[in-house]
Amino acid sequence: MTHLNTLDLMRSLRLTGMADRYHSIMEMPVHQQPEAGIILAQLVEAEFLYRNNRRMLSAIKTQSSGIRHH
Repeated sequence: MTHLNTLDLMRSLRLTGMADRYHSIMEMPVHQQPEAGIILAQLVEAEFLYRNNRRMLSAIKTQSSGIRHH
């Protein structure tokens, strides 16, 4: 499987944070890419941060829509 197939699969699984980080890693020269264990940790962290950020933005949007300006 090529890295483009992997990106497509991640996006179809709605792993947007992982896909974005994987893409940035694959753009690096091979000699600068981290080891497999570090890549895995970075992918998981990126997905966690992406989802957490979306959750916070949704909460802020919901909260601000409930505030009425007089």
